[in-house]
Amino acid sequence: MAGINLVKLHGSLDAFRLGDEHHLARLDPEQETIEGWLAALEGINLRVFNRPPFDRIHTTNEIVFSPEGQEEQFLRRSVLGGKDKVKPDWGTNAVPELLELFVSRLSSVERLISIGYSFRDQHINEVLANWLNRNAAHRLTVVDPFAPARPPPFANEQTTELKVSATEALDLEGSVARGPVDLALKEILTTLERLARENPAGLQALFAPVSST
Repeated sequence: MAGINLVKLHGSLDAFRLGDEHHLARLDPEQETIEGWLAALEGINLRVFNRPPFDRIHTTNEIVFSPEGQEEQFLRRSVLGGKDKVKPDWGTNAVPELLELFVSRLSSVERLISIGYSFRDQHINEVLANWLNRNAAHRLTVVDPFAPARPPPFANEQTTELKVSATEALDLEGSVARGPVDLALKEILTTLERLARENPAGLQALFAPVSST
């Protein structure tokens, strides 16, 4: 089945570490809809705050549940933050198997397109630098309309920049030609995004309701 194999290296809201064996558990919503996922997330998070006052177990940022006839289990959130998010000696809930999968899949391609990555995660930078150094034919395309200066390993002839939006970059890759309506809408959104950065108060005033006298 065609699609995108999305590997969430830094965790997700619906995935938790389970037990000392570092199993990964995912939520199973009653309905595969946005509303179903939101209800499942709300339900699992309410367990953090709704523990009985006489409960002998107190946890921080962990969800405790008691399967029928079994001892308590602990769900640890998998979402990671900070540039040192995967250091093993920090006791994080990183999933090393996902990073290994990323490395494995990367080894089978010659071109990589990076969209929205800031090059601030050392563990990712090391993987990318090793991949580029392994073969002079490997190419990295960085899509970022406001591309900052990149670290030295990526400032070379193997790396190119596309200072366009993600939509424009994907259109170029797929040879997609947008019609006049799409282009007009894009221009409007681009202008609103620029105003939001440069003059947020002015943008808010532009959409403020007009009072009638």
